Amino acid sequence: MKKLKTSILILMLFTLFTGCSNSDTDTSYSEFPSRWTSNNGSKYHVWFQDWSDYTRMFLKINSDTVLVEPNKYAAVAKGKDYLFPKEYKQISYKQLIGNIDWKGLPKWDKGSTNSFKWLVDRSNPKIKLPQAYLCEATMSNDNNLNLKILNGSEILYELDLKPAKVY
Repeated sequence: MKKLKTSILILMLFTLFTGCSNSDTDTSYSEFPSRWTSNNGSKYHVWFQDWSDYTRMFLKINSDTVLVEPNKYAAVAKGKDYLFPKEYKQISYKQLIGNIDWKGLPKWDKGSTNSFKWLVDRSNPKIKLPQAYLCEATMSNDNNLNLKILNGSEILYELDLKPAKVY
């Protein structure tokens, strides 16, 4: 009985790693990193969420850092300094999330440009939704991503991104 369970487990693992590959998918897209950050600093974070029927893009923009100081009238219990709040830095940010409508099948070869429409349906802080943006994503020769987000003919953001090493 134990050998049967082991055999079934091995067969399931073998099927999982060999039988579930899809030959119709573009191999360069499967190697495309899903998380990206700014080349200089961490102002921009982009995450491509690839679902089975659609792709969503999450954009986080760190706009400012605010120093939050404790209230000068906060009561301190004698001998319990650890209860007194300390100052800390808080990052102000903006988040935009929406579905991507690719123009053609995306190819992530070096130097190729992919165009898509980004329909933003969630945001923080709240904005008038939905918002539609035209975007262009170009892979550079050093495996970085140049992402342009356009509102009509006006460039809202031009991001130079590198793959994120840590999720």
